[in-house]
Formats: sequence, C-alpha cells, structure tokens
Amino acid sequence: MPPASPYRAHPMAQRVWRAYEGMVNGAAVALFSAMVVVTTMGVFYRYVLNNALPWAEEADRYLFIWLSFVGASITMRHKAHIAVDLLLRYVSPVWRYRLVLIAQGCVLVFLGVVFWASLPVIELASEINGHMPEVVVRRGAELLNAKKKSVNGSKIFVLGLAYKRDTGDTRESPAMDVIRLFHEAGAKVSFHDPYSERMKLEDGTVRKISPLSPRNLTAADLVVIVTDHSVYDWKFVVRHARLVLDTRNATRKVRAARSKIHKL
Repeated sequence: MPPASPYRAHPMAQRVWRAYEGMVNGAAVALFSAMVVVTTMGVFYRYVLNNALPWAEEADRYLFIWLSFVGASITMRHKAHIAVDLLLRYVSPVWRYRLVLIAQGCVLVFLGVVFWASLPVIELASEINGHMPEVVVRRGAELLNAKKKSVNGSKIFVLGLAYKRDTGDTRESPAMDVIRLFHEAGAKVSFHDPYSERMKLEDGTVRKISPLSPRNLTAADLVVIVTDHSVYDWKFVVRHARLVLDTRNATRKVRAARSKIHKL
C-alpha cells in the first residue's frame, strides 16, 4: 500500500493526495490498456490482414515511454525504487511525503517539457518528409543527366510502393508522389512491389505492377528503391540494373558493381 500522508490534521491535503493518487493510477491503467489494444491491432492487421497500420509502432513506442514515467512515479510513491528507498529511509515522515511529491512533480514537469519541445520537431519532420519525393526526383534527374539523358523520355523502374517495409499499406506512401513527379516530368514509369498487385493513381486509373525480371531491370534507365522490402534480392537488382538510386540504403551489403549504386 502507498504511504499515508503525514498531514492527518489537514483533511484538504489528504483529499488532494488521494485525488492525485487516483489520477496517476488511472493514467497508468489507461496507458497500459491503450498499449495492449494498439499492439493487438498492429499484430492482427499486419499478420492476419497483411495490411499493417503505419502508426501502430510509433503509438506503441510513445505509450510505452509515457507508461514508464508514470510507472516510475508510482514506484517512488510505494518506495519500490532502490535508490529512492535508501534516501527516504533516513528522512522524517513529513520530508518523505514532501520528497515524493517533489519527485512526482518533477516527472510531470519533465513530461510536459518533452511534449512541448516535441511539437516543433514533429512539425519539422513532417515538413521534411513531405519534400522527400521532390528530393528523390531531383537526384534521379542529376544521375540521368550525368549519363547524358534527361528525365523526359527515360524509363524509371520504382521498387516498393508501401509506406513501410514488408507491408502492403500504400496509404501516404512517398512512392506515390515519386511516381507522380517522374510521370509529370515526362518519364515512362513502371513499378514493382511484392505485396501489391496493382496501384491506384491519383487520377483514378489502376495500373498493374511490372514483374521484377532481368529484362525490366536492364531496360530501365534508372531503378529507384523507395521501399526496402526484405524479400528483395538486392544483389540480383544491382546485377541487372544499369543505374540504381537507393533511397533506403538497402544495398549496403552489396559488394559487386558499387559504381552503379547512388544515394541521396
């Protein structure tokens, strides 16, 4: 049981203490329950429906972090942490109560600061990710220009359509924008993804994927790796491709024909 408040002569302090305990305990239960639900959904969608939720892993990670801090607050209140127990053992009940409140207050302040500081970082990351397709297409144009070719009329073979590796979820995938931008620049774009049989373009048209064959790889002026699915044989891809733009560092273990491989 958590230590009782030493301020027995102050009913208001006792009520505040009990309300605070209930809030922290409730937050721990809510965070743990949410983490269980999100994890279960992520596993079910990925391995049963083969359509992974792109936000599940990130949500689990942050729920776990918040749960760890709230759990630390509870363990300190129960004097379950070794270091805190050694300190609280030598102080009076009044100061023990005060130190626990101070520690829990510091945890709450820290969480608030982390949350507030993360907002601009999240916004910046979103902005950077939004411009990445343009960076990919610009880099592809540079590589083609170095070969005395232009994007207009070139054959581009995009590998991977999914938002994340080893899934078939193409929602908010940068591959869609990469294909669109190459197409708008006049390139002849084909694509392949082992988890998708077809792709719906922004104009509503549906296109089937192209086979991952030596012929298609060799015919392409540029092969662009957008999603690094683990089922891809990158040695096979590099061996048959004439020029590779690797946006995921998927070919880092390929030793042969490194001169074909280029990064962002």
